[in-house]
Amino acid sequence: MTLAEHRRTTASVASSPLVEQELERDREFHPNLGGVTRGGLANHFPMTVLALHGLGASDDEVEAFKARWPRHRASITGDLRLADDKTVTVDNWPDFLGEPARLAQFRRVFEELLATERERDVVTHALWVMRDGLPMGLFHPLIRLSFASQHGSHGLIADALAYMAIRHEDLFRSAALPVVDADHAEPSAGSVWRRAATDEDVRRARSSVQAGSLRVCEELCGERVMHSAALTADFAIGGGALSTRIPEICRLALRLYLFEPALTTLHAVTAAQALADLTLRYGDGDAATFSALWARYWVWLTTLYVEKGRPTALPALDEASPRSVVDWEALSRAARAIPEVHLVKMTYTCRWLDETFGPEPLYALAVRNMLREQNAHPKRGAGLVPRAL
Repeated sequence: MTLAEHRRTTASVASSPLVEQELERDREFHPNLGGVTRGGLANHFPMTVLALHGLGASDDEVEAFKARWPRHRASITGDLRLADDKTVTVDNWPDFLGEPARLAQFRRVFEELLATERERDVVTHALWVMRDGLPMGLFHPLIRLSFASQHGSHGLIADALAYMAIRHEDLFRSAALPVVDADHAEPSAGSVWRRAATDEDVRRARSSVQAGSLRVCEELCGERVMHSAALTADFAIGGGALSTRIPEICRLALRLYLFEPALTTLHAVTAAQALADLTLRYGDGDAATFSALWARYWVWLTTLYVEKGRPTALPALDEASPRSVVDWEALSRAARAIPEVHLVKMTYTCRWLDETFGPEPLYALAVRNMLREQNAHPKRGAGLVPRAL
């Protein structure tokens, strides 16, 4: 199936005035809570409002989430006093990547570009320039860009690209990653992990990094041995193979999350969905950019697989369990009643992936397990059995 055949209309019913008001007001605030860029937590407010909207939330439900949102959002100009001295321009902005104090300038630059050029061209060029920082901030800039693009506001898109710009860091430390083009996606992504599970060079690379899960992945992304392990010479991820790889990699990310529900594995799934959305939205005619982005995502996901212990089997659907009809309206309604940002966003992600690339019962099962414990990282995974990669 081609990318064009996979494409879905991601725009739902028009946002209510309340949703538009909250999104516009949130533009006053730094994309990380408290304005802490390095090591700070993402401001999930706009992403969650858009996820709630995508799940069919009423204004009352949006208000209920807003009332329970306890985190401090720092005003860009009022609290942080980030000024725009016009140093950054539409021509030189790549020279200032990774400088948090330039946030207001990056926003202005991307707004100027979006006002004069095609949205597709601005977004794809920016993603190409910043491709080596794709996983930074646990993919929150990428996820925010996907939500903004679905909404369609150039202001929100500019905000997301500016967020990506200030979080940028070259994690891959390579002039070019090998991207194999082919018409067919062979061998399977799972088989690449099977090889990595017994690779001594991979084991040594993992042993050399002692840190938390997120930092381990960021460090391993720059290791040549991880590039070679993930992007083997026979693993096609570009050309005609990409349209097959995207749903395959998304499912594998979900299975890794089901193996160990955690902050990193959850964002592996939500990031895959965000990149899939952006690929379907902007990817026609720019295969080089999106193949390069998926290659980097795949390297990062492989580092996460390694960090989680290189399991040779991951959870899959228990065929012996009773089957239930997937009712996304009911699941969405239940998720909206638990206004926890990661649970809401993961529900939205799983619904999108199932409706776009499914049917795949694992997506609904993952949501049911979250709802059962009212926790985005449930401790028990009902309806699952281990299955070899």
